[in-house]
Amino acid sequence: DVPLRPTFNVEVCMTELGEEAAQQFFRTEKFVSAADTTRDTGIVHLKPGALIDDYVFEPCGYSMNGISKTGFITIHVTPEKTCSYASVEVSGYLEDMVEPSMLVAQAMRIFRPGKAVLAITTDGASTELCKLRKVPFGYNCPSISNTQLAGRGSVFFCALDEGESQSPPCSPMQGAMSHGTSSRSLNASCASDSEPDLEGTMSVLG
Repeated sequence: DVPLRPTFNVEVCMTELGEEAAQQFFRTEKFVSAADTTRDTGIVHLKPGALIDDYVFEPCGYSMNGISKTGFITIHVTPEKTCSYASVEVSGYLEDMVEPSMLVAQAMRIFRPGKAVLAITTDGASTELCKLRKVPFGYNCPSISNTQLAGRGSVFFCALDEGESQSPPCSPMQGAMSHGTSSRSLNASCASDSEPDLEGTMSVLG
C-alpha cells in the first residue's frame, strides 16, 4: 500500500568540482575544524537542524552524516582535481525536507560542478513534488526522465551540465506506468526562469 505519509529522497552526484569550491575541503593553513567547514561552505543549510558528525581528512577529503527528526543527510567529497567528486543525499518526510529545487541549487552553489546527475524518489502517490521545478542558474538539462510506478511512488532523474540555464518540463509525466515501461523522456519545454536567490531563504516545507 502507498504510505499515508510519504518519504522523499534527493541524491546529487557531482564531478569536475570548481577549483575554489574543491579547495574548501583541503587541510591547508586556513583549516580550523570540520564544523567550521560544514558551516562556512553552506553545507549546514542543506538539512537545517540536523545533528551532524563531520570530518575533514588529511591532506584532503570530507565526509559527514547527519540526522534530524525523520530524515538524514550524508555527504562525501573527493576534491582532488584529477578525480574530483561530491555526493549529497538527503532523505525524510516532506515537512523535514528543504524543497528539492532549492536544495539542488544550493548543492550546486557549494560544489560548482561541471557535471551532475540528480535523482528524486518518493514512495507517495503524487509525482507533483517529485521533480526539479527550476534548473540551477548556469546549468542545463540534456537528459530528463520521470517514472511513475503503479501506485507505489515515482522517480525523477536528470543530468545537469554547465551551460545556459533552461527550465525542466512544467509537469511530471501523467498516468501510472508498469515496470515494463517504467521510464519516458520528457521533452516539453517551459519559459526560462533563473535560479532564485537562496541566500537566507533556505526554508523547510511544512
